[in-house]
Amino acid sequence: MTQLLTEKQINIGVQIILDGGLVAFQTETVYGLAADASNKAAIQKVYEAKNRPIDKQLVLQFASVKAACAYFPNDIDDVTLKLLKKFRVGLTVVLPNDTAVRIPANKFAKRFLRACGIPLVVTSANISAQPSTKTWNAVYDDLNGRIDAIFMSKPSKVGTPSTIVQVASSNEQRAIKVLRDGAISRKKLAKILPVMT
Repeated sequence: MTQLLTEKQINIGVQIILDGGLVAFQTETVYGLAADASNKAAIQKVYEAKNRPIDKQLVLQFASVKAACAYFPNDIDDVTLKLLKKFRVGLTVVLPNDTAVRIPANKFAKRFLRACGIPLVVTSANISAQPSTKTWNAVYDDLNGRIDAIFMSKPSKVGTPSTIVQVASSNEQRAIKVLRDGAISRKKLAKILPVMT
């Protein structure tokens, strides 16, 4: 049975993460499913809970750009930094080391990440190949008994998964390669760098 938590019970959720468990929480895009990024057994639980193909990468989420830069001091260049700062809502950037990074804009998501004090791997809180969910009720319907806890927050505002991009170089020119369309449009991205078609 999956435990249902209020936002005031954030410490219970943090302890579940630190003990190697799985917790679903609201972000501004869709509900996310989190685990300790340093715990291989916990990460395996994420794949099992979602029936997620093992070759599909998970995203590292941080409470702030500063925290991401501290964790990857040599992998976040000026363009990546600009993207992370410009698009506070709904953007995931794949670094040169092939790690996907996201800083959610949602206040509770930031609080939860900060309270955990460690990087979390996060993916959408739903069964793979099913639509992403924006309410805790939908997460419960999908994942009850498969994960340890769900925070009962308000519905996610955007309701669309993040856009996933990578900064690519070709003939000494830099451009944005869109790996998955989502909350941030290509038109908005093009204001930073050309977008590859």
